[in-house]
Amino acid sequence: MPSYIIKRLPFRTNYNSDYFVDRYQGIPIGGYQPLFNGLLANRLITVKLNTAYEDVAKSITKQDWVIYTGAPDQFFNYKYGKLEWRSLDFKWEIINVRDYQGIAVMNEAGIDIPYTRTHEFKHFHPEAEKIYNQEKTVICREFSKEYKDGDTPYYPIDTPYNRELYAKYLNLAKNTPNLVLGGRLGMYKYIDMDKTIKAALDTFENIKTNLL
Repeated sequence: MPSYIIKRLPFRTNYNSDYFVDRYQGIPIGGYQPLFNGLLANRLITVKLNTAYEDVAKSITKQDWVIYTGAPDQFFNYKYGKLEWRSLDFKWEIINVRDYQGIAVMNEAGIDIPYTRTHEFKHFHPEAEKIYNQEKTVICREFSKEYKDGDTPYYPIDTPYNRELYAKYLNLAKNTPNLVLGGRLGMYKYIDMDKTIKAALDTFENIKTNLL
């Protein structure tokens, strides 16, 4: 793995839960759920669950724009080979204590610990006192694992081989009319949420410019 990845992680020996050192930090008012509920409430949007792109591909016309946020190698039927990924398993547990670890996310650095992070979600919203003060808490442990066919891809593996392979798929996408590869998977980048949202807004502006 390239050295810049480890530089993303702050090293601390205290309970400071800030992931970043940015002066201003925040999330959408009410969290991300109201944001996406508002987007999907548009009458022009139809949501289809448990539907693969291949299931609707034949109904897409040449005039339609496709913003594909899945794995680009899969989109192009692995024409140049398979990109490499890391996957994750999540194990959830309800524990009958008010406070399990004192922090929202604990990065587990011990070599003898098989999981990479432990999440305790009530610490994201201590202002929700009714929930925060209950004598039970929900935790989730995050296990990193090698990606295999059928798994969910989560993290791109940034190596010269994969960068070269992705460049081929990106070039193929650029030569496919009205196709945009987006999101962490489509862009084959491990980027933070602020940069992900900015990339989405920039993509919207580019598409709007082409439509006008």
